[in-house]
Amino acid sequence: MMFLALLIVTKFVVATNLSSSGTNRRNLIFNIDQLFVETSDAIRFGSNKQRLYPQFSLTTSEISVRATLDDEDAFGHCRKYCSSPEFCRLYCPMACCFPKASIKKYDTKSEMAYDKNSTLLKVSNRFWISPTLQSYGVYAEDEVFVQLENQEAFSIGRTDIALVLIQLIFNYFFDSGVDKIGLARSPDSKNLVERLYDQGRVSSAVVTIVHAPHYKLAIGDYHNEHCRSPWNKVESLGDREWMLGLSGYRLLTHESDERSRAILVGDDIVGMPRFLLNAFINENVLAPREMHDNKNFYVFNRTKFKSQYYFTTDNGFRLDLRDFFDAGDSDLVSVAINAVDINPDNVHWLLSHVLYYCYCVRLDYHQNTIEFARHVV
Repeated sequence: MMFLALLIVTKFVVATNLSSSGTNRRNLIFNIDQLFVETSDAIRFGSNKQRLYPQFSLTTSEISVRATLDDEDAFGHCRKYCSSPEFCRLYCPMACCFPKASIKKYDTKSEMAYDKNSTLLKVSNRFWISPTLQSYGVYAEDEVFVQLENQEAFSIGRTDIALVLIQLIFNYFFDSGVDKIGLARSPDSKNLVERLYDQGRVSSAVVTIVHAPHYKLAIGDYHNEHCRSPWNKVESLGDREWMLGLSGYRLLTHESDERSRAILVGDDIVGMPRFLLNAFINENVLAPREMHDNKNFYVFNRTKFKSQYYFTTDNGFRLDLRDFFDAGDSDLVSVAINAVDINPDNVHWLLSHVLYYCYCVRLDYHQNTIEFARHVV
């Protein structure tokens, strides 16, 4: 999909404690927060099993980590010729051609940087660019481990890893959490979920995201705890992001039966069409608030609008989001919102924590389906 190259997509952070659900390892369960940051040392990298606390991401299938390599190791000798834009454009990777003043390089002494002394690390000559076009690096191969609680770590084998070497400073916050474990699909490679399934570590190539009463991410056997049947299944479009087709929506003062698409992402940011965001602002439905953590927040008074917030999928299922907007004691609701511009995939919406607050979400890699079930609180 070209969509992610055109839009800055927000991240999915997960805090995790990993446990096994029995000796047959039918699933692996992570405790997570609404941003999906892995914080329990579950994923380890390299021969020394380094801890990096990566994020789980639904918008990439790759593993990417911050790293430090000498310029010559990473980009050959091209840094010497960056003063010649024509030479750089013709013969060097894009990352060599950015002015040094616009680049953030990682502290070689940082504990969060990838340990290039792993005995299994093999750096390739293939260059890597993030989907947001804000981070650049090289591909490498190293061993990746999963550390089960109170058990020995097991290896998922030698794995392609993107070593993120530089970021553009002027858009640094877009990729600020660049250590990622990708959970998106890819026709070209297998992600963590598919590797675990192929090794027999889990019984199914399925991920279940559960919000209530505590965030959990389960890989493997169907996870139904705190989820109310029935599960409503929709097709996941394309072969990369978890994308679904929509036949309409109702949100605040606007209602439409126009067909569009939505992508499941993480973070606490909602993505909506730019024209709709502008309309809400011009109609004084949404009032801009101060930017916080590089996010644009807007507030509205929910007592002024009908309590109807939903999307209708292509197969007629209604994703009802009232539980999120009706939660809390205050009449004012504050939401971080990004504008989504026109794109070839007709994606209008980024669905994030608002959706997961209301529904358990199940992603099936073999059936290429997304399922939704109401939370049992």
